Amino acid sequence: MTLNRIFNENCTCGGFRDIGRDEDANSAKFQYYCFDCKKPVESRKFILHDTVKEMLAIKLKKEANDITIDELRQWYPLFKDTREGNGECSYKPCISTVTVNHHYGFKRIFNVEDFEEANCWPVLPLCEEHHDYFHKKVEVYWKEHFVKEDA
Repeated sequence: MTLNRIFNENCTCGGFRDIGRDEDANSAKFQYYCFDCKKPVESRKFILHDTVKEMLAIKLKKEANDITIDELRQWYPLFKDTREGNGECSYKPCISTVTVNHHYGFKRIFNVEDFEEANCWPVLPLCEEHHDYFHKKVEVYWKEHFVKEDA
């Protein structure tokens, strides 16, 4: 069930694009896919859940706040499923394979508005424990070196 057939100017196959879904160990993510060749229109350029809800709300004549993640999953087809993991955790010696892809180009630094530049940096798998550890360490460093206390 696709909502809007939009011809894909970015795809060499000339197919149509619409919103598709990726699932990983933590969540569903949405982006435009070419429905003919099954590839993302722009790799790792995801659409915010609120935006996807608003688009579906118009189609269903509902309030966006009333749309659940399960409804989004029903309406938008699955293109990439990495719920079993994205490979072995990049933090060594961890060998967990229940991982999510982690951006190393910080979204708060590289194009907060559209995340485009953040997507140009490497993305590597981390398990939940080491993903949280990484972010805690970065937050402490950020606060110590970049956040100014009001006098």
